[in-house]
Amino acid sequence: DENGNDVFVYHARSEECYEDKCDYASESPLYDPCRHARVRNVHWAADGTPILKMTSEQAVSSENKNIEATITVDGVVEESSDILHYDMTIENGTLVDKSGNKNGSIKNLKDEDIKDGRLVFNNDSDPLYVEIPDGTVNGLKDITISAIVNWKGGVNASWLYTLGSDSGKYLFVTPSNNSSKLQSGFAYGSNLNGWQTEKAASHTTKLASNEWSMVTITFNSDNNTLSLYLNGKLVGENKNISYELVDILKSGNVNGYIGKSFYSADPYFTGELADFKIFNKALNSDEIAELNKESDDLILDLSASSVEYETILNGNKDNDNIVSDLNLPTSIGAVSIEWESSDESVISKEGNVIASTENKEVVLKAKFKYANKSIEKTFDFTVLREMTALEKLNYDKDLLTINNIDDVRGNLTLINNGYYGSNIIWTSSDEAIITSKDNGDIKAGVVTRQEDDVEVKLVATLTLDNEIVTKEFTAKVKAKVKNLDYKGYIFTYFIGENFANGEQIYLGASKDGLNWEELNDNKPILTSDLGEKGVRDPFIIRSPEGDKFYLIATDLKIYNGNGWGAAQSSGSQSIMVWESTDLFNWSNQRMVEVAIDTAGCTWAPEAVYDKTTGEYIVFWASKDNARPDSNGNYHHRIYYAKTRDFYTFTEPELYYSIELDNNSATDVIDTTIIEDNGIYYRFTKNEVTKKVFLEKSDAIFGTWTKVDSNVTGFGGVEGPTIFKFNDRDEWCLLLDEYGGIKYYPAVTDSLEGGQFVKLDKSEYSLPKGASPYGPRHGTVIPVTQEEYDNIM
Repeated sequence: DENGNDVFVYHARSEECYEDKCDYASESPLYDPCRHARVRNVHWAADGTPILKMTSEQAVSSENKNIEATITVDGVVEESSDILHYDMTIENGTLVDKSGNKNGSIKNLKDEDIKDGRLVFNNDSDPLYVEIPDGTVNGLKDITISAIVNWKGGVNASWLYTLGSDSGKYLFVTPSNNSSKLQSGFAYGSNLNGWQTEKAASHTTKLASNEWSMVTITFNSDNNTLSLYLNGKLVGENKNISYELVDILKSGNVNGYIGKSFYSADPYFTGELADFKIFNKALNSDEIAELNKESDDLILDLSASSVEYETILNGNKDNDNIVSDLNLPTSIGAVSIEWESSDESVISKEGNVIASTENKEVVLKAKFKYANKSIEKTFDFTVLREMTALEKLNYDKDLLTINNIDDVRGNLTLINNGYYGSNIIWTSSDEAIITSKDNGDIKAGVVTRQEDDVEVKLVATLTLDNEIVTKEFTAKVKAKVKNLDYKGYIFTYFIGENFANGEQIYLGASKDGLNWEELNDNKPILTSDLGEKGVRDPFIIRSPEGDKFYLIATDLKIYNGNGWGAAQSSGSQSIMVWESTDLFNWSNQRMVEVAIDTAGCTWAPEAVYDKTTGEYIVFWASKDNARPDSNGNYHHRIYYAKTRDFYTFTEPELYYSIELDNNSATDVIDTTIIEDNGIYYRFTKNEVTKKVFLEKSDAIFGTWTKVDSNVTGFGGVEGPTIFKFNDRDEWCLLLDEYGGIKYYPAVTDSLEGGQFVKLDKSEYSLPKGASPYGPRHGTVIPVTQEEYDNIM
């Protein structure tokens, strides 16, 4: 028993034996096989069950030794290696981990960042990113990270994701490094410059943009290998990784980011993310291939969802008002698209639109194919009947405007053709004040201001296919300006990309042109809400009439932006414009596209007034993405367009370049022009020598010759701006020594002579900007006492 005593165990006599009816009834009474009395040791199990010490032969009768049983097995349950899975499910601003481990913390989430099961990274003024929580990957030796991503493109050095602790220790993936290659890198540095210790696995090209891909990396500590996969295929590998995951993680910190780099100067990721997984082992190539296969349906669905009405309307108002051809894509990366039309006579499968005498409804069906799978999507359109000539005329009439018609201070832009091709002829009630006809190279709309304010009637007659309509305008022409007596100076500038508000427009004032004070408590006077929402290189010009100012600037933001590579190859093709009549009250900002269609940037726009045609010549630097040299490099050249009102511009044309062999060129930027006694002087930065050179000409589009100037001896400078002192025949050239003291003045008494004296620091004081940074590339112009008082 439980105390260790022997227990007597026996079989009780059966009833038939008790009544002497069994087979052994005649035997000796001492032999009783029905009782089988024995003494056995009994032990008790932990749960109290008695265990008899005997053999199976003794315990089990022969007829019960063989038994049959049916066992149902549900399957072997293996522990999942998927330790984090974000499928972009968002609850209360949190990215839900479907594996149930670590939800992601989304920063700067806005409504427009969530779209049909995707997370959209826009890299705006408050860029979206995700924090991967502490403890997600701590303790791991091997790892696999996989993401289904649609990269916007154009941006080098943005990170899709990273694990690590700081800019010294990390593991990362970038869609395009500074060499334009998809890359994963491992860094373990003793300081915050981990890039010096990076060991990378790289593809031969960058990630394809505007299409869905699965990017996967694995790290195997057993063989020290970092592997990079694209859509299930190995595209890069490094077998010499001497770091461990434990080396780059610090307990108590976030484990990393999605959409953000550890380097503050790197751009944030731009694109969309549909799925993100982390595994606690290095998947092998077969497992990676299977993972990619599992993503086929999702990539097919995502590709189909990216084709929407807005992507194919091609300038049409909406799907119920189709008047011109559609833009029907035939593929999105590896996903092919086949189109079918319910009526080829109205909209072809290529998207060509043929209008008829009545409205027609058409259904287009798109069939998306990928990895032996397909889905279909339909689009409904209404093709409007072809407009009559009179309807087209009235449409053009409604669109016809004259900018600044209620406050005319300079020449007007009078267009000659409407949107639908109508011919427009102008008449003026007073040709001496506003001309209505071209005069050689001088376009109609030349304004001659009078001693008093006057009104002039302008009538536009529009004709098309024998139909005629007219539209009348009343131009309110301001009285001409009296002589201007300049008493001071203003300086428009920006303060650099090191600050959130550094790439906006600042203003300084001076009485002598050398000693300046910053205005508005050293805060921007104008901020950009359009385009990249940052502006650089502000240029201000006074109209020849004297009482109108135009301020133009580069549409570019480097701070938290897309980096210098993207700024040159996929930057804005527009300039920003403001205008004012008193330097204190400014118009709403407007964004005007001026560059060629293949321009990668539109840098440092400036303007000069051409008295021979009554127009402003606006010029800037662009790289032409359609014009590589024999080595595949692109070069800055100076382009121009003409305008009278900074609303309407002529088509851009090449203004100036230094051409070399093999379609190469010496990069030139930051051109500025000043006129003196009928001679134009042009300063330009040579991007190869990092110096500014001086040229002269008797016409803006004349022949330019080099001036033997000591300016070329001032190295490491850019952003030249020049102005004449109000009280003497001397000029001040400001040069931005971008790697050193920033702007400094150099003066000359002869632009023709070209010899400038660089002033000592004790001779001037520029606006402080933001310590230790001073003002950056800007413009100085003279102002009257009244204008000076307006801004103080």
